[in-house]
Amino acid sequence: MTYHEMVQSYQIDMAEFKNEAHCKCVRLRALYDKLTELEDELFIRYRDYDLSSKNGRPYFDRALIAYPIDSLLKEIKNTKMSIRVLNSGDIKTNTISPDMIVNARNCPIGDILDVNKAGFALCPQHIDKKPSLYTKGNYGYCFSCGYSGDVIDIYQKKHGVRFIDAVKKLQQ
Repeated sequence: MTYHEMVQSYQIDMAEFKNEAHCKCVRLRALYDKLTELEDELFIRYRDYDLSSKNGRPYFDRALIAYPIDSLLKEIKNTKMSIRVLNSGDIKTNTISPDMIVNARNCPIGDILDVNKAGFALCPQHIDKKPSLYTKGNYGYCFSCGYSGDVIDIYQKKHGVRFIDAVKKLQQ
């Protein structure tokens, strides 16, 4: 291959790189690589925590191992969301406006849960025999498991749907 052919090939490669589809592919590959790294780190943290627990290490040592797990889980969730958005062909059908979120949050929690006179309902986070989720306004807090969330979170937990679907359903 001559120098001139290499330059032309490089220019073609640069033009292809600027192509939106190619950029999307590169971005997806980077996101999948990041997701793999995060899941590997999460696996290592869980494994180390289990080993330290079995070996009888003090709680403080185990807590230091488990401390980053929450942030890893959040980062994994955000990365998966970014992948879903990039993979969806028509993003317009999956979008919701801030006004829709505000309207959904204003939906009475009594429309979703059976709330008794004292303001308690069955918690959607765990199997509840006695109402342990205290509701005030459009928020709830479970005294049994510690779960807390607004009306959208509670709807998601109860029906097992995505955030977007919960907001759209609470509009009706």
